[in-house]
Amino acid sequence: MPNGTPLSDFAPTPDETAFLTIARHYFAQFAAPASQCWIAALSESLRVAGDAHGPGLAFDILSVVQALRATRQSCFAFNAAGCPTCSVFVTPVERLLLSVHRMTARGRQDDAQAMASILCEGNDPRALLAAIRLLVGTQREVASGGAEPASCTSPPVPR
Repeated sequence: MPNGTPLSDFAPTPDETAFLTIARHYFAQFAAPASQCWIAALSESLRVAGDAHGPGLAFDILSVVQALRATRQSCFAFNAAGCPTCSVFVTPVERLLLSVHRMTARGRQDDAQAMASILCEGNDPRALLAAIRLLVGTQREVASGGAEPASCTSPPVPR
């Protein structure tokens, strides 16, 4: 049974929808390690951001999830990304996480910090905010068609 309110009530941007979907895959991975949901997270990142930026997007979202896991004491209630019925709903904590992302993307750092403090249950939200800032930067680069990340140009290692 779905938990929360319709995601459409939040009117998410494509970046917010991608963030939520990929984060849900990571949350599921930590909830059930044998699920191999990290593969779905990487696949969705590649679908959304392409081969050049998909891995970076996946890493940035994993960094957000890890920062959140390190600061919260209680469980993070999430809906399953792969469930057509559940995925169109957003839990209260998912909505708060999306709000932190939205406020960060809009440059409203004071609002983002206030929401992050609630999301982190009064614990230090700096790591979460830093991870979301990096994610927003990556998403902007993808949206603008930014240059591909630099490839390794160091000389080959002699054998």
